[in-house]
Amino acid sequence: MRIVLLTLVTAVLAWSVWTFLSDPQAETPDEPAPPPVEPAPVSPEDERANSRARLTTGTLVVTVRDAKGGVPEKAKAGYRHAGEDRVRFVNKQGQVRFTDAPLGTLTVLARAPGFKADEQKKPMTAGVPADVYFVLRPEEAAEK
Repeated sequence: MRIVLLTLVTAVLAWSVWTFLSDPQAETPDEPAPPPVEPAPVSPEDERANSRARLTTGTLVVTVRDAKGGVPEKAKAGYRHAGEDRVRFVNKQGQVRFTDAPLGTLTVLARAPGFKADEQKKPMTAGVPADVYFVLRPEEAAEK
């Protein structure tokens, strides 16, 4: 009788272990899924401000080179708007990028020590990047 009882207990225990290992979720209760995350509400004032910002600025990329195709040392580029110049040094590729340039016609500027400063008029439109390319001439060549 002991052998039959021991065999039965062993069989039940083996079946339980096999069931648990083959389906680990069977022993744990189902948990409800977390609710979806709602996006933060945007006030009408914020939405109007975001729309105005998208409609009042554009991207301006200015490239400055010398006559040989190199980047003049300490070259600066930028634009003039409402009587104020916004000018920055160009990078190693001779470029400077403004992602918040105002819309309308801008006076785009380029200058470098030892070179004649130059400017161009460029219309800025929302959603249309504007590229301006300058080739600066040395001051002594520009005077002739």
